[in-house]
Parts: sequence; structure tokens; C-alpha cells
Amino acid sequence: MFFENDYLVAWLWYFGGFAIFFAVLWYITRNLPWLLLRYGLRLLIAVFFLTPWYSSAEREFLSPAWLMSLFEGVFDSNFERAGVPLVISMVLSLLLLVAVFGLFRYLRGRASQKKRVRKTPTIGVEKTGSPSI
Repeated sequence: MFFENDYLVAWLWYFGGFAIFFAVLWYITRNLPWLLLRYGLRLLIAVFFLTPWYSSAEREFLSPAWLMSLFEGVFDSNFERAGVPLVISMVLSLLLLVAVFGLFRYLRGRASQKKRVRKTPTIGVEKTGSPSI
């Protein structure tokens, strides 16, 4: 018999294993040259492994969507029930990442333009130490 406590313990073990895996992945990808590639790869892997989906239509228990896709693809030859939400969540997370990077780049560009404007000297005004009499 499967109890609620067993369900929570299984998810805790899964999250613990993923945390160790993700720490190793973070260490491996720390030297990737492009920031967007580095964070995008980390985000895709995190979303892939952490997206939950219902284990069956009759029950309310959730399982990892990639695992449900794999089982349904092998045994039912139909992976769409959990595969489509998994792909949608991965695409949406990538779009959000690109939007956030674009926003940061836009804000950083505006800040650097303001610095350039402040550094340019004003034309026609001389700076003198003391007034000449």
C-alpha cells in the first residue's frame, strides 16, 4: 500500500539526488564561455528534471514529467500526456530567460549611456580656479 508519507519521502529523496546532481552540473558548466548558454543549459536541465505531472488520470499523485513520458513512451507508445507539458515548460522557461537577459542588457546599456553623457564636458564653459580681476 502506498501512503502519503511514502510519497513525501520519495520526493525528498528525488530532490536530494537532484541537488547533488545540479551541484556537479554547476561545477562542470562554470567555465562555459557565454553567460546565456551557461544559464540556459542549467535552466533547461533543472526544468527537465523538476517539472511534475500526474502519475495517472485517476490519482492525484505527481511524478517527474520526464519519467512519466519515458514510461508512457515505452509501455503505451504515447508520451504526449506528460511530454507535451514538459516541452511547453522548457520552451516557456527559455523564453523567460531570454526576456530577462534582454531586460538586463537594455538596462545596462541605458546606465552606460548615462555615464557617457555625464563624462562629456559642456561646450563653451571654461573652468577656472579663481576669477580674474
